[in-house]
Amino acid sequence: MNVEMEVDKSQMAKLQAALALTGKKKLNREMAIAINKTAQWTRKQTAKNITRGLRLASAVVKKRISQTKRAKPTSLSGQVTVNGTGRLSLKWFAYQQTSKGVPYKIEKGGTRKVAVGAFRGPKPGVQSVKLKNAIWKRAGKNRYPLKRLHGVSIVPYYKEHKLDGVTKKETAERLRYEVQRRIGQALRGF
Repeated sequence: MNVEMEVDKSQMAKLQAALALTGKKKLNREMAIAINKTAQWTRKQTAKNITRGLRLASAVVKKRISQTKRAKPTSLSGQVTVNGTGRLSLKWFAYQQTSKGVPYKIEKGGTRKVAVGAFRGPKPGVQSVKLKNAIWKRAGKNRYPLKRLHGVSIVPYYKEHKLDGVTKKETAERLRYEVQRRIGQALRGF
């Protein structure tokens, strides 16, 4: 999922007028700064929007959101991409292992479920480094093979809850704010 930013022509004219008053002729540089600051903000805000619904740490989501294109004075466009179509390990949503299995809760408003027979380590309260702190379940009646359990994927969750429209609206407002801020800084003399 990509978020692209467009610049309002009237704000660009105001910024150019403000720079003309100060004697500076670096309109493209100022616009690139505003776009990059907006892209950084969008990355953080998108992570917040996703973690509002999921019982997941913001740092885990931020690893899967990147600014794939930075604005430069020669190229005034930025891009933020939500990656990670693979499903996240259930370890991010799970609680401590119990004798029944591993309880987990994916959505904040959702119900708590139990992965019956699943485990994290050799016994409750002890975690094995070899098992990478993931949630495992036996695939058959024998000791091996083990099957790793997974939760949700971020991109389908993002699209299913229509967060792309919210993000685009917030990004457009933030870009207007950043350009206005650059105008104010140009008039004050940085």
